[in-house]
Amino acid sequence: MEPVRFERKGGAKPPKGCIVYLVMIPALTLFLWIVAVALLIPVFNLFQAPEPVRNGINVYFFFMILITVIKGSLADFRRRGAAVTVWPDRIQIEGRRDHGTFPFPSIRSVRLAPHLADSAVVLHLQQGRPRRLPPALAPFSKVREAFEAALIPQLQQRIDEQIRSGQPVRLSESRMAALLQFPLALLMIPVGLACVGSLFLLGLGIVLLVAVPRRLRRGWRGLSGGLEIRAGGIASTSGVVRTTIPWENLSVAKLDSDGLVLRSRRGGTLTLSPCAEDFWPGSRWIAERISRPSP
Repeated sequence: MEPVRFERKGGAKPPKGCIVYLVMIPALTLFLWIVAVALLIPVFNLFQAPEPVRNGINVYFFFMILITVIKGSLADFRRRGAAVTVWPDRIQIEGRRDHGTFPFPSIRSVRLAPHLADSAVVLHLQQGRPRRLPPALAPFSKVREAFEAALIPQLQQRIDEQIRSGQPVRLSESRMAALLQFPLALLMIPVGLACVGSLFLLGLGIVLLVAVPRRLRRGWRGLSGGLEIRAGGIASTSGVVRTTIPWENLSVAKLDSDGLVLRSRRGGTLTLSPCAEDFWPGSRWIAERISRPSP
């Protein structure tokens, strides 16, 4: 395959002066906070929330909005070019934070992390810290085709070799992280509405609101805690007794960017969210194995 490059050139205009940021940050934070508080008042009245709870939530939203505005301002101030190139045998990252060239044998696994309405791609290396592809430049939806033509088949081959050798492959994920997706999704609603109510962050507000149902679906699919691939089938990692469900009793109900749902012919479902370890190659391997007739 030909190398695929995802590139963002540096800003053509110089960054704004410090005075502009000093005025913009508190003004924009205050405006968004007022809109968010106004949208929360009906919710407080509906649930008859006591005054201390209301004040605590309002203060929490203020600091969350302040941090978001500061991060956005810093990103605007530090505008630089960045690029991600997918070669037939390596991944090259040219960014401000993460950079380097990583041959496929040095990549242990690929994980997906929630990012707005998409997912960020994180490379876990055999040695060294994880490397995150810039999500604004190379999110999952953009690099998916290139990765599935180069790196992902090699990771699937590793899974196949491990299963053939009699070793199970565990696709684990944190139930706590999955559970946190539900309150985060609910918090995104007033923040998104506040952004929509402004003229500056209309696009971001729409993205946040669109991401809410996706966060909820991913949270639900991640509550199982992961799956274990065995030679004879699939087993859930939850519970004391982890019974293997044979391949011939399984069918793929859904496989998309929000996770994997398997249905057993004897009743019940098995789920996996995109945040699970090795979800990307593992879910594809599972789907291909189920589609093959049993020997």
